[in-house]
Amino acid sequence: MSAQGQYQINGLDLWEEYSVLLEKGSTADLLAMPNPKERITHSWEDEHGEEVLFPLTRFKPREATLKCAIVCLSMHEFWQAYQRFFEAVTAGGFELYVNEFRSAYSLYTVEFGKTERFTRLLTGGKIAVKFNLKVKETVPIMFVKKMVVTDGIFEYVVTNNQYLSV
Repeated sequence: MSAQGQYQINGLDLWEEYSVLLEKGSTADLLAMPNPKERITHSWEDEHGEEVLFPLTRFKPREATLKCAIVCLSMHEFWQAYQRFFEAVTAGGFELYVNEFRSAYSLYTVEFGKTERFTRLLTGGKIAVKFNLKVKETVPIMFVKKMVVTDGIFEYVVTNNQYLSV
């Protein structure tokens, strides 16, 4: 399976634009059901149990650790890809599109984790560096309705029942 077209950040292909691969299963945490935030409750002294306001249930954003690798053919290409990717994921929030799920996630960077170098930068040839990127949703995706539809001629992005021509 080709790395091209599997993931996008802000509409740009993760492999083609940033030379970044995601380890298989890295995005699985984005499929987890979000946990509810603490509900509004009241415990009446003269009644058993507690009263819970269920219509006001809200959800916590999910977190995921993306296991990434930058793979390039030269040191120059590596540093360019490194800088472009770093800027894309730290310039405020970003959108990660996962082709397998046909879903886009609005995320922001929480932290960069463990980094592991697989090749030496100065030896020439292929350069590979693996690292973890911990991200968090701004809003759990099940509450953001977004998909791409086509009429055979044009593509449209449908976001919260609004049509935008692409």
